[in-house]
This record gives sequence, structure tokens and C-alpha cells, in this order.
Amino acid sequence: MKKNVQFPLLTVSVFLLLVALLISCEHQPVTTGNPGDNSNDTSTNLIPCDPDTVYFVNKVLPLIVQSCAQSGCHNAASGAGGVVLNSYSTIITNGRVEPGRPDNSDLYKEIQRDQMPPGNPLPTDQRNIIYNWILQGAKNNSCNDCDTTSFLYSSSISRIINDYCVACHSGPNVNYTGGGILLDNYNNVKTQGQNGKLLNAVKHTGLYPMPKGGNKLNDCKIKQIEKWIDNNYPN
Repeated sequence: MKKNVQFPLLTVSVFLLLVALLISCEHQPVTTGNPGDNSNDTSTNLIPCDPDTVYFVNKVLPLIVQSCAQSGCHNAASGAGGVVLNSYSTIITNGRVEPGRPDNSDLYKEIQRDQMPPGNPLPTDQRNIIYNWILQGAKNNSCNDCDTTSFLYSSSISRIINDYCVACHSGPNVNYTGGGILLDNYNNVKTQGQNGKLLNAVKHTGLYPMPKGGNKLNDCKIKQIEKWIDNNYPN
């Protein structure tokens, strides 16, 4: 005669709870970082770049880090005037950025008054980047602007240098901001490629990792620079 097996009520309850937890967790993505600050979120990097959109991660952050978040100024260590400008959240908060209203945003007003960076005001095209970013809503956005098959200086390498390097490595104060190294034209960049300093800097294998005070370039951009050098610096 077959016996009925009676499971304790507590055991059945625990089993059902575990099943419910497994089902509910199966489709929940793991998130990291602070709510509202997706500066480390790379999912949007799959979005192709729109030429009419100013992207914070691609354009604005490198520009502000190079120009403002340096030692003695607005990096995390110095925090001149109690202002740090090294991330999306600090730029929005300390720069008192009002999305959609650049003329009401302290960050842009200081730039327009030639107060920042001191002694080396941003040129008009770089001011326009910040103006249009705020006008478009001051979003923490990014896009995919990198293709490892493209490594001509005129189409790719100059864009990387302009976005991440030239703010420090150009102008009358280059001895102070860029250690005397100019990267403002093809020949100057080629010189740094030939002596090995450019690649060591962007790969963070040299004495002076670049961009100074900023994040390391992504693998795609480093690969573009490597291919440019390996293929004899095509212009």
C-alpha cells in the first residue's frame, strides 16, 4: 500500500519562496553607480553619433577636464574655491548648470567672462560646445564615434587629439599646461608619435599618463593611434 508523504509546511513555504525569487530575478539587470549619474554606463556607446548633438562623454567632459580639472584648479585634490569639475554630477552641481539655459548657468557665464581657465580662455568653438550642450538639456549622454579601421590623421587622429589633448598642448601657456609639448598640428603630433611619447601617454605606460586628470582613452581610440603609427602616420 502506497503511503502519502507529508512535507512540513515550513519546508514547502521555503521552497516556493526560493522559486519566486529565482523567477523575479531572472530578468532584472544589474546596475552600478549612483542613481541619476550614468557616467560609467557604456550601453549608450552603441548609439551612432549625431553630428547635430553635443555628447557629454565624448566632447564636454574631456574639454572641461583638460581646461579646468587640473592640479591647482578644479580637480578632486585641489578643488579651488570649493569647486570640483571632474564628472557629470560635479559639473552640473558645482557649475550650477541649468539644462536648456546656458546664459543662466555659472559654468558658461564664467567661460564667457574669460574667467576660466585663468590666463588661457577657451576659443569660440570650444565655448560653443559647452553652450550647445547646455542648450540641448545638459544630458549625460555618449555615442559611438570610434572605428578601428579608420586611422588617417585628418579624419580620426586629429579628432582624438582635439578632443582630449589640444586644450593643454597648444597656445601661449603650453609650457605650463602641456609640459612644452605642442600637439596643435600634424607635424607636432607626428613627432610625438615617432619618439614614442604619444602612445606611452595614452596607454598609461609612460611617466605622464594622458589625458591628464582624465580617464584613459577607450581601447578603440588607442588602437586607432597604434595603427596610425604602425602605418607610417598617414595624413
